[in-house]
Amino acid sequence: MGLQFTPNGGFGASDSVNYHSGTYRQAGDGFATSSLYTTAMGYSGKDPVVLLAVSAISAFDNGVHAAAALNGDQLTVTVGGYTLIARRDGRQANPPTVIPTGASSSVAG
Repeated sequence: MGLQFTPNGGFGASDSVNYHSGTYRQAGDGFATSSLYTTAMGYSGKDPVVLLAVSAISAFDNGVHAAAALNGDQLTVTVGGYTLIARRDGRQANPPTVIPTGASSSVAG
């Protein structure tokens, strides 16, 4: 299970079965997600840990408020009755550079 936030407002969450992606914005003591979409893999297993992860990540719905608290490298998120505790894994990724529509880019070789 994992959560991802990008500096430009991108949100991602993995429940080990599907990946949920969209945007987030800061809201009060946490954030709200929007424009969410998910991959459509099914899970027919009975592993209670996987089923709990799927339910918890599915609680991030469009417009739902999630409370969040950051303490060092630990992020605690409460959403839809679930509490998720995440720890930063490695260095923060550099988001890709976005080139505006109609602009061009060339790479010198």
